[in-house]
Amino acid sequence: MAQAVKLTLVGDKELIRKLKRLAKKDAKAIIRKATRQAAKIIAPRAKELAPKGPKSKDHSPGQLRRAIKVRSMKRSRSRIGAVVSMGDKSFAGDTYYGSFQNWGAKKANIPAIEFLDRAAKQKGKQAGKKARDIIRRELEARAKLG
Repeated sequence: MAQAVKLTLVGDKELIRKLKRLAKKDAKAIIRKATRQAAKIIAPRAKELAPKGPKSKDHSPGQLRRAIKVRSMKRSRSRIGAVVSMGDKSFAGDTYYGSFQNWGAKKANIPAIEFLDRAAKQKGKQAGKKARDIIRRELEARAKLG
């Protein structure tokens, strides 16, 4: 699983009711679009908060920051959306150290920086508002068409 911060939207009963009335395929498309746009608000902040190490023989500064991307969630019957993640898998690949930087490592005495979590907390309300606005706009557009 990629290292990620997940944003869950809950609350707006009117939007949830309207989404449930749509065909499953249409509702999923709207949710995917909304969560992707919301994640795009969090990603730049996560890049700003990510640590930038010194240049070395096998590491270029900013590699972790460049690895932070908005990706679609892994296919699942129960979850839909997008995530802000770094690398392809936790503790693997060129940015394996990002997991240690973000969550810490007791045995190696590496403190947790939690830059992904902090980015989500700082931009979460703005991202949630953006997602709700997109869902509302898409529902209104479909209502006018249908």
